[in-house]
Amino acid sequence: MIWFDIRQLEKKLVDGSLSDREGFNYLLANMLLFSITPYFVGERFQNYWLMIIQFVADIFITVLLVRATFDINKKGDSRDYFKRFFGLSFVATVRLFVYLLLVLLPIEIINFFADKSGVIDKNAKEIFMLLLEITTLIVYYYMVTNSFRRVNEKSESIVI
Repeated sequence: MIWFDIRQLEKKLVDGSLSDREGFNYLLANMLLFSITPYFVGERFQNYWLMIIQFVADIFITVLLVRATFDINKKGDSRDYFKRFFGLSFVATVRLFVYLLLVLLPIEIINFFADKSGVIDKNAKEIFMLLLEITTLIVYYYMVTNSFRRVNEKSESIVI
C-alpha cells in the first residue's frame, strides 16, 4: 500500500496494476480513518470508559463488516466491488439517516424536557447514546452486506 507518493499510486491506477486487494486496503484504511477521526476532534463522552468502548466497537465493527462485504462480493461474481460498495453504502446511509431522524427527533424532544427537569442521569444518557451509535453502525453494515448478497444472487442468476 502506498502511503504518501501520490504519483506512484496514480501510475498504478493508469497502468491498471492496482489489484482489487490493494483497492480494498485503501477502502478499509479510509473507513477506519473516518471511524477514529471523531475521537480526535472533541470529547465524545465524559466517561472515559464509554469512549474506549465506542472506539473499540467502531474499529471492530468496521473491520469485520467491511471485510464481510469484500468476501461476499468475492464469493459472487467478484465484479465491481468499489462501484457496488460506494453505491450501496451511499443509499444505505441516506435511508438510515431518514430512519434515524424519525427515531431521534422524538427522543431528542424527550431528552430536552427531561434535561430541563433533571430527571435523566448523565451517565445513563451517555450509555444510551453509546448503544444507539453502536446499533446504528451495525444496522448500516447489515444493510450494506444484505445488499451485496442480493446483488450477488441476482448477478449469479443472470450469468447462468
